[in-house]
Parts: sequence; structure tokens; C-alpha cells
Amino acid sequence: MKFITKLISNSSSSSFIGLGWAFESIHELVEKIKEFCPITEEEFESERYTNPEYQDYGDYAEYIDNNFENIFKKYFDYKDITLHTGPDYTRYIACEIDLDDNPDTFIKNILNAKEKFSDNEDNKVIIKLKDEVGKPYIINETWYDG
Repeated sequence: MKFITKLISNSSSSSFIGLGWAFESIHELVEKIKEFCPITEEEFESERYTNPEYQDYGDYAEYIDNNFENIFKKYFDYKDITLHTGPDYTRYIACEIDLDDNPDTFIKNILNAKEKFSDNEDNKVIIKLKDEVGKPYIINETWYDG
């Protein structure tokens, strides 16, 4: 059996393999994790037209989407779990899995990714997502960019 060891990435297509969760939109994702945001939706709406930090965003979900890495870095950065955008604005909170010619190494990479989703107390957002959405799963997406 031959493994394809490179993800597609050229001007017309992209692909992604990871362990995590898929959400149909940023709005769906924000609903699941908004309790961890530093500002509530109500605070955002009340300050949206007066606070320059919020004026460039159409709504709360757009603010979270554009600032996800900064807002949630205390939960995700050190664990290699990031927000990815797929086709039709699908959002993925996932840890990318490196492909390898050797199936044993590939399985090891999957297990290493799984460890990043542990239930320790530092992983409050991950624990919340497991409760709301279920265990993280393998995501394999390929889409046409052109």
C-alpha cells in the first residue's frame, strides 16, 4: 500500500488533514465557546460604534473570527491547535496531522495529535467542546480554490 505523503496545495486546490472539530460557520463555533471570550456579545454590541477596536467588524462572530488566535492563544497556541477556514467558510478547530510514508509514523502522528486534546484543567475550551460536540475526530478535506 502506498501512502500519499503531501497535501494538495496549488493555485487551484487545497487539502487538510487534522484531528479536531468542524463547524458550518464561525457563528456556530462562537455559540459553543463564547463563555471563554474576553468580551460578551452584549458588551461588543454596546461598544461597537464607540470603541475603535470593534468598529471594523460587522458582528460579534466576525470579531471573534478575525481575532481568534489572540483571544484563544492561552487555550490553543501551545498545543498546536488552531482555527482553519475551509470551503464555504467552514471552520475547523484542529491539530494538523503530518503525513508520512511510514504507516507506523503516521499512526504515531495521529496519537500525538490526540494527546493535545486531553481533559486536563488547562484545556477548558477543549473540555467544553467535547461536552457540546463530542470527541475530536479525523478531518480530511480537499477543495477547489479556483
